[in-house]
Amino acid sequence: MDRYIQTAQTDFPERIAAAQLLRRSLDQQAGLHAFSRGWLRGMNGSRIILKDAAVTARLRSARIAIAVERFRVSHEHQLPQTLAELTPFGSSGVPNDPFDGQPLRYKKLTMGYVVYSIGEKGDGTGGRQDDLAFLVER
Repeated sequence: MDRYIQTAQTDFPERIAAAQLLRRSLDQQAGLHAFSRGWLRGMNGSRIILKDAAVTARLRSARIAIAVERFRVSHEHQLPQTLAELTPFGSSGVPNDPFDGQPLRYKKLTMGYVVYSIGEKGDGTGGRQDDLAFLVER
């Protein structure tokens, strides 16, 4: 249990990798009582941490979308070319993607834009399938 707590207190993306290692080590421990093993497995710590990463990515993307909208309003409805332009408009730097530690992605579209995380299994294109995309259509 202490290792689960320590893992939950680390930063992303290290938290994800640590949770997956912890899950594998739990499966390999022969000396655990059946009740303890079942209880720890039932907590499903690695899945909880992945859900936490997804929620964190969505919240960070929403914050960036708000900053993009502030930029757009103050720049005659023009979108920023990059997220780096948002710093004077309420964003304290581009937040990192919890899944890979890189800055969140931003892409202008024909009818709006998308701010996205690669997610657990995403391909990094900003598509709705596996990436965690926050799409704003105009």
